[in-house]
Amino acid sequence: MMGLRFLWFVPGIAVVLAAIWLWLELIGLPHLAWRYTYLPSFSGRMADRYFLSCEYWGPYGRWTEAAFEGTCPWFAWRTRHAFK
Repeated sequence: MMGLRFLWFVPGIAVVLAAIWLWLELIGLPHLAWRYTYLPSFSGRMADRYFLSCEYWGPYGRWTEAAFEGTCPWFAWRTRHAFK
């Protein structure tokens, strides 16, 4: 009877594992901005640069994409299916 006391633990583990699997499949893992190209600004400030492309590196590989409205986020989320 003592072993049945902890039976609630099995569904709890299943829910946590399912949540992790869904997170990785739908949202993915973060990839950091590693390299970028930009148009130089005359003020010399990083905030005034207009970015053209951003290269991201992370656990699922690396890729380059066009900058969104002249900016490069510090990280982007990618799933493993995005690289196939």
